[in-house]
Amino acid sequence: MDNKCMSFSDSTKFMFNADSVIIFNRLNGQWIKISRECYEILRNCMSEKLTEEEMLSRLADEEDRAYIRKMLDLLDSMGCMYRKTVQKVNNVSFAITHRCNLKCIHCMVNAQYGNEQTDYFDTETICRLLNKIVSVEPEVVVLTGGEPLLRKDFLDILSHLRSKYSGKITLMTNGTLFNSQNITPIIEKVNNIDISLDGADEESCSVIRGKGVFDRVVNNIDILKQKGFENISLSMVLSNNNLRYAQQFFELNRKLHTFPMLRALSYEGRAKDNKTLLENSLTTDRICQGSDTNSNIEQKCCCCTAGYDQITIEANGDIFPCNLFGSEEFKLGNITKIDNLMDILNTNKGSFVCRAIEKYEPDKFLKCKECNINYLCWSCLYPMYSLSDDEFEERCKAKKQLLSNVWEE
Repeated sequence: MDNKCMSFSDSTKFMFNADSVIIFNRLNGQWIKISRECYEILRNCMSEKLTEEEMLSRLADEEDRAYIRKMLDLLDSMGCMYRKTVQKVNNVSFAITHRCNLKCIHCMVNAQYGNEQTDYFDTETICRLLNKIVSVEPEVVVLTGGEPLLRKDFLDILSHLRSKYSGKITLMTNGTLFNSQNITPIIEKVNNIDISLDGADEESCSVIRGKGVFDRVVNNIDILKQKGFENISLSMVLSNNNLRYAQQFFELNRKLHTFPMLRALSYEGRAKDNKTLLENSLTTDRICQGSDTNSNIEQKCCCCTAGYDQITIEANGDIFPCNLFGSEEFKLGNITKIDNLMDILNTNKGSFVCRAIEKYEPDKFLKCKECNINYLCWSCLYPMYSLSDDEFEERCKAKKQLLSNVWEE
């Protein structure tokens, strides 16, 4: 690093205040706050194409040199220095069916039980499409639905994927259909299991997912644990129906030794029909207070990369930036009609989301682009699209209050 001319990474972005600058990595959300003076020194040295050692040699005070060196090391560890980004598909979510044995009121694909004739693709076609996915060498492939375990050929599909792919496989499931025949073959081939629960007990879960689901899922988690499988996450889509159970949901995960995940609500499918019942203006962002280094790894800046390095493939083959941006206006193509998934990553230079949703990037969105904390407000870009004007203003006011200490020394 010392012999290179100093430069910020392609993914480095900035937020400015009168006397301070927040430097952050758009791809991982990590950030650091430095003085405007330090920032100008960095910029000037970069414009002169100085190396780190040449820059440090210009500082007479040893304490200043130690501070700058520490700052540069931290920026480098955050990925904010020197790196050139290479776009690739890192995460592919593939809904292999829209059938489901449950009828959750917030289901964005309006999944129904149906029969196997309602699936769009047979086993051979699914395996051929998985070959296309594997060919771009993603870090993670997610098998989802509907409920993927409803497919009688699920184990064949999973075996084919594992035979062709050495990366991480995540199974996204409602957790009700594990049995003595499928549980061992599944845990031998997947790396993670993500179970949608949407509640913290029978009462809260049953409102969303139906009676008896909670106990079945908890029992199956116990079986998975007994068989030595530990990488289990429980997810909850937040709505007015389960908001008051959020803390209990975290406590449940601690008790079960699982990983909690909070998800945004998308008003598509059955969720659209039940909007009045589900409607909420909650943000899932966590606000962390201060730190000694003026950096904050937990309260991240926006690092949504929908359509940049992650895509969602629906059961009919349609490709979207993510499962939330799943309406026709955001469709990127269909996997049956393209040879290489990289061909649909139509991002503009310097952008880390696809063109279809680039207008919701915080520094481009009309309501946010002039705000000096815009990238700290959003972890997911979908609410910028889905919130009404009144909901947006309410959220904006609340976030500004919560983040009021960001620029304090």
